[in-house]
Amino acid sequence: MKTKNRSVLVAVWLAGAILACGSAQAAADLSLVPESAGSAPAGAFALVDNAGTATVAGDKAPEPAPGASTMPTVGEFLRGDKTLSVTGGYSFGDSETFHLVTVTGGYFFRDHIAINASLVGHFVNTDDSDTLGVEFNLIPRWHFYVDDRWSAFIELGAGVVYFDHNLTPPDGTHFNFTPQGGMGLTYKLEERTHLIGGVRWQHISNGALHGADRHTGSNTAVAFLGVMWEF
Repeated sequence: MKTKNRSVLVAVWLAGAILACGSAQAAADLSLVPESAGSAPAGAFALVDNAGTATVAGDKAPEPAPGASTMPTVGEFLRGDKTLSVTGGYSFGDSETFHLVTVTGGYFFRDHIAINASLVGHFVNTDDSDTLGVEFNLIPRWHFYVDDRWSAFIELGAGVVYFDHNLTPPDGTHFNFTPQGGMGLTYKLEERTHLIGGVRWQHISNGALHGADRHTGSNTAVAFLGVMWEF
């Protein structure tokens, strides 16, 4: 019995000695040395094995390469963003020519989807007379494509407009509705500043509020271009 116990103890001792030698060899194969200045961020170390292969580790991320773009690829027009834009527009109607100046404020209630409120000044050349008008509209806009520079959007909404002369005289009216929709693009000029442009179909009529005999109207295709600021 004593001989058997002694054999077990010898076997355990040999196993422990082998494991200790293996751990010492592994530690000898790797060494932690400071990385030379200029080749890695300050405070970094290199883990070097006997073959000379080094792996840099440290607590600082490497600096971006000189000239590398820091502009996000996606991240414009996110929920909570606000915009302000000023655009000019021009269109041909059935018998009128429209010149428009528009100031628009927008709020993104979801990523890439905004509700826009616009105040529009109209100067209209008609066959009989020239007229001025002021329009207010609400137009939701969806930027269905967004990258680091460009976005593409579609929009659909409506508003009301008042002219100082009857539109499409003699049977038209001062007050009219303006259902409209269109599409366009934005291009980032610099951080938070965008060029915006597009085309929009617009119908102007009084909705037969004054009877069918005075239900005249105008259909126009508006081209617009301007600048939009995001904040």
